Amino acid sequence: MNDEATRPTEEDGMPSRSADKNPGGARHGGSRGRAGTTSRAGSVTDGPHLVIPVDDPLSTLPETAVRVLEAAQRVVEERGLQALTLNTVARESGENKAMTAYYFGNKAGLVETLVDSIIHDDCLDAASRMSDVADAERLTKLVEELRRMSAAGRDFRIFFDILPHALRNDDLRRRLATLYRWYIELKLDWLGIDRADDERRRKLRGLAQVMSALIDGLAIQALVDGEEFALEPAYEVVERLFAKAVPQLLAEAEPTE
Repeated sequence: MNDEATRPTEEDGMPSRSADKNPGGARHGGSRGRAGTTSRAGSVTDGPHLVIPVDDPLSTLPETAVRVLEAAQRVVEERGLQALTLNTVARESGENKAMTAYYFGNKAGLVETLVDSIIHDDCLDAASRMSDVADAERLTKLVEELRRMSAAGRDFRIFFDILPHALRNDDLRRRLATLYRWYIELKLDWLGIDRADDERRRKLRGLAQVMSALIDGLAIQALVDGEEFALEPAYEVVERLFAKAVPQLLAEAEPTE
């Protein structure tokens, strides 16, 4: 048996990051500087300021590492997570396998950065579009953003392929939980709830969770049905429901004398 066959944790497994002994520690694991790492031990808030829990891998990694990451995205999208190994990514990217290990440590590190990359830009683009919306237009624009995110088929195809594996891997599950918490806090921003208003945000967090569930649930249906499924009718109903329910929920969350 050759050395390659004796290293299943790097090629096919998704070991705990704490078990990784990669000498390039500055590029992989913990909060030691690898793009995509959790910025504040999983915290998503810092006082009144919402803190994105990961860096943007595509803007912070060297070009070689970006090519490797984009190749990993293609592999998972086209063949699934089970096909993602350091060897397949090396072939897809045209980069030496050692470069993948150098920048990401092992498959677990690569998958974590992959998750960060597909969530980061879409969420921040949406947040930017919602940042200066007038109150009169807020609900309409909010529903537009929810629909746009549900339509991100490629990113969701990758995300949903990874999700079952995350449920069996504590490190990756915790990372996704942190991202989901941040994802939900963003929805409260889009509703116009001040970041310093902890009580209103607490009262309305359930509504933000429902918004996140709408995005994910309709994205699943769109991926399963393909061209037979239209998001527009569903979101037309969502907009009508929100127009009736959301103002009431916002009013009920106002502080009482």
